[in-house]
Amino acid sequence: MSQIVTKNIVFRGRNLSLKYPTVGQMIDIKVIEQQLSRGTFKDLLLGTGEDIDVYIYIRTFSHIKVLLPELIGDLKVDSLLDLSIDDYQELVDLYSNEIQPWLQSWQQSLREKMKAQNSGTDKK
Repeated sequence: MSQIVTKNIVFRGRNLSLKYPTVGQMIDIKVIEQQLSRGTFKDLLLGTGEDIDVYIYIRTFSHIKVLLPELIGDLKVDSLLDLSIDDYQELVDLYSNEIQPWLQSWQQSLREKMKAQNSGTDKK
C-alpha cells in the first residue's frame, strides 16, 4: 500500500503523531459512538441541523479519545465533553480537516486491496 501508516498533525503548536487505528481501537471508537448517542448514532445523522452537529461532536470525541488521548491532557480538562462549544470547534476542525480524510483514504485503499484480492481468487 502506498498509504502512510502514521500522520503527523499540528494542534495548537504541538506536533502529534497519529497512527492508523488497530482493530481494537476501531471497535472502541464505534462503542463510544453508540454509548454517547445511547444507541441513536445513525438517527442523529438523519435528523435536524442540531442533531447533525451532535453526530459530528460524537465522531470527533470518539476518534480523539481513542487515537489522540494525550490531547485531552493538553486541553487541561478531565473530559472533552467539558469544553465549551467554541473550544470544541477546534477539535471538530482537526477531525474534519485532518483525521477523517486521512482515515477515509486508508479505508478506501483497504477496500480496493480486498477487492483486488477477491477478484484474483475468483479467477482460480
